[in-house]
Amino acid sequence: GRAQSLVAAPDTDFELTAKGGIVWHGAEVGRLVPGPDILKPDVKLLADEVLETADREAVLFRLKKFVSRHVESLLEPLIRLRDDDEITGLARGLAWRLVEGLGIVPRAEVAADVRQMDQDTRGLLRRHGVRFGAFHIFVPALLKPAPAQLRVLLWGLQKEKEGVVTVADLPEPPGQGLTSVEKDPAWPDGFCQVCGYMDCGPRIVRVDMLERLGDMIRERVFWKPRFDGEERPAGSVEGGGFVVIPDMMSLVGCSGDDFSAVLKALGYRAEKRPAPKPAATPSSSGSTEKETVDASKDIPAMTGETEDSDSASAMETAPATESGKEAETASAEASGEQEKDAEKETAEPEVIEIWWPQGTGPFRKRKPRPAARTGKPQQVRGRKPRGGKRPEGVGRQEGKPSRKPRRERKPDADSPFAVLQKLKMDMEKKS
Repeated sequence: GRAQSLVAAPDTDFELTAKGGIVWHGAEVGRLVPGPDILKPDVKLLADEVLETADREAVLFRLKKFVSRHVESLLEPLIRLRDDDEITGLARGLAWRLVEGLGIVPRAEVAADVRQMDQDTRGLLRRHGVRFGAFHIFVPALLKPAPAQLRVLLWGLQKEKEGVVTVADLPEPPGQGLTSVEKDPAWPDGFCQVCGYMDCGPRIVRVDMLERLGDMIRERVFWKPRFDGEERPAGSVEGGGFVVIPDMMSLVGCSGDDFSAVLKALGYRAEKRPAPKPAATPSSSGSTEKETVDASKDIPAMTGETEDSDSASAMETAPATESGKEAETASAEASGEQEKDAEKETAEPEVIEIWWPQGTGPFRKRKPRPAARTGKPQQVRGRKPRGGKRPEGVGRQEGKPSRKPRRERKPDADSPFAVLQKLKMDMEKKS
């Protein structure tokens, strides 16, 4: 009857639910339970008491076969990483970390090993779909909805085996297509990462979107033109660093303080700096009023496609600034220079935030300077300071002279000097 039909059914007749139930023709016939390995869950039959012993074993074998092929199909990169015998040494260690982490490992946890890997060694992992990102080592293909759901289930089974959580009590992962969501403090440790997200303070952000954000920032921090006339990209700042632009915020689906928290979680730091003053175009003495108006109309048009939030606000105020200068000139002619000075004092300078990668720009770690010399000779215990005598009591024991008395040497009567001295004395006596 039903047992024989189930055993003969193709894999497409079975479905694995998010909570680990195996469904066949609308009925749950089995359930996943923790197995010997994170990629090898076990199967428990439901209502097996109505089956004969032979049928029970056949049904159980069929369900295990379905589960095994299902895991191998959806998590193929991890299976190949685990079984590739060419991966050895440091690469083997990282491969096992990826298998245990179900395709995601924070780069900071394996940074020392990754630094020692040459490109050929990394290539062994890259051919299985591994990406070496700035913030995570991960397999992008496993972030798709079906593999992601299975990874969460297998993680839950492992944690159930450890007595941490139960699969039935696992929270719902973020919805499909969401690049970031508000963090739920009730989530168990590690749940955020296995869902494919990184904890960034008030929000969690998908790891592949963080890498795209990092790529966008990297292009702007120390931008240099590749050819004459190449325009500086929006967000890049002259002298280094970057300012936040809408394209960055849209990548991770948040803005304001939440976006600042994301940048800080990734290691970026901000400095506040006065905003650059908009470039004014002074009119020549022969220019007409019409020419001045036409020039002000052209200013937004020149930067319309590449301006960011800060430059846009600056460009919007540029024509007003020119008209303000004309008004100040007229006012100064009428009532003197005092009103212009007062207006300058009341205007508050605009402040912008310049962001830098950790350890760069103004946040670069500087070596400590050597201590300034005071001009006095530095005294070292047991040694005579430069240019002076040894201080009393330094380097000598109490009651002993500081130096041995010089032993007087008796002159040698047979030495050439003694013979010459004797001849000299004899000559002086004769004279």
